[in-house]
Amino acid sequence: HRALVLPSLKKRIITVKLLVQCLSPARTGYGVPLMEPFSTQITIRERSAGKSVAAASGAFQMRGGKIAPVELEVPIESPHSWTPEDPFLYTAEVTLVDSNKTSDRVEKRFGMRDFERSGKYFSLNGKRVMLRGSNITLHRFLNDPDCGALPWNREWVHKLLAEIPRKLHWNAMRVSVGILPQFWYDIADEAGLMLQNEWMYWGAHGWDEQARAEFTDWVWADGSHPSIVIWDAMNEHEDNFIGNVLIPELKRLDPTRIWDNGYMTTDDYLVNVHIPNAQRNDPTGTFISPNTPPMNITWDDDMDETHTYLHQVWRRDFDKWTDEDSLRIGDLNYWSDYPRSMDYHSAAQVVNEYGWIWLWRNGMPSPHSPGFYQYYLGTIDNVQANRELQAYDLQWETELFRTHESVAGVMAFAYLTNNYGATGDWFVDNIKDLKPSPTLLWFRHCFAPSAVFIDLADHRYDKHPKPYQPGASLVFNLIGVNDQGEEVNGAVTLRFLNEKGQEATKQSISIAMPAYSRQ
Repeated sequence: HRALVLPSLKKRIITVKLLVQCLSPARTGYGVPLMEPFSTQITIRERSAGKSVAAASGAFQMRGGKIAPVELEVPIESPHSWTPEDPFLYTAEVTLVDSNKTSDRVEKRFGMRDFERSGKYFSLNGKRVMLRGSNITLHRFLNDPDCGALPWNREWVHKLLAEIPRKLHWNAMRVSVGILPQFWYDIADEAGLMLQNEWMYWGAHGWDEQARAEFTDWVWADGSHPSIVIWDAMNEHEDNFIGNVLIPELKRLDPTRIWDNGYMTTDDYLVNVHIPNAQRNDPTGTFISPNTPPMNITWDDDMDETHTYLHQVWRRDFDKWTDEDSLRIGDLNYWSDYPRSMDYHSAAQVVNEYGWIWLWRNGMPSPHSPGFYQYYLGTIDNVQANRELQAYDLQWETELFRTHESVAGVMAFAYLTNNYGATGDWFVDNIKDLKPSPTLLWFRHCFAPSAVFIDLADHRYDKHPKPYQPGASLVFNLIGVNDQGEEVNGAVTLRFLNEKGQEATKQSISIAMPAYSRQ
């Protein structure tokens, strides 16, 4: 009925969970066997070579006409890990045998990887990892006038999920407000793309038991994909039942993954301490449902998603607010009250939405963005200037978030959405060609695993610049970011160009950036 493959690289064990359906009739009288015996055989193979590397089997019995859980552990020697750089895959073949005959067989692909939270950061296979990427809103894209059958074109999807992200140094993607077709996850598995996989909730709705049934089936259906490293219950909302009842239940079904629950933080979770044998009538209000067995777990907030839109374009007083605020495009010291709140939370902080400056693919602002371009450019009709400003600003915002110690992931919004909607993505012309805008091209630089950024407000986009006097010194910092697990050494060359684009002077320095550093 269902098969879920959950690996543990550190323990070198593959846990295979099954829901087995017995089609024999239930006992209706004496002389009819109460329990039906069957056996399960599991064979683990390397997907590319087909080589068998591990196996296990077990004998079980269950009542007729029922669906029952079955669990087996398969030890594996010298497992090959799954990483973005080397997305090695295995297959688990599960066979059910009834009366010495094969009753059913199913095959699941998986990868050996451990994705965990370590303090305020994530780790992959025991090594710290920074999430770098963007967002896909496929359910919005289905409303795009140029969508057609593109979501079912494997060549197009492969370019979208594997080829372009690799060129941009992206290792992660948030699937925003809606899940993907199965073959999209297969491509992400093969490409080594880590996914924050978000359910179709922008605010919870329906009744609790409906949410339990759908979320549970979701984990069973998609939980074998190594690309899915984070389950995300909802977007920009809070729900006590999902956060304090359902997620702890699902963590027992799948203990290998991180959970996010919209805007709920540590202070919102009522089961954020060790509660032995919590019952449904627990007066502390832990919302344990009647069907939940006694719990003996520790549940804390794994991560917080922050939607840090620095340019508050939605404000009616946007011009006045921007004039008075300290925000200056290019200044990496800008850290307002909203993003500063990330410093005070113990969970991993993922900035998975930023850049409220959307353009449609024709270069015109979306309905949410005209005020931004009107303020900085004095017009919204200059397509080339719009695209240049968007590219520069989003590169700056990306650099700003990547240089801050509290941030465990940076994913700009949005890589793919519907054209002529409220937001926009970073392609131009017809989406079938996946032609990148200047913004998408510049992401290659600001998302590089090791990079050096210029900390200097850009006077092109400063309404109140303080001009430098002839003979004055230009003093600013360079900030280095190294997401890699080893020291990076190299030379940094800084070139100064005059108004004609000619080199006026340059300076070079040698630098060494320690592993996982911001300096």
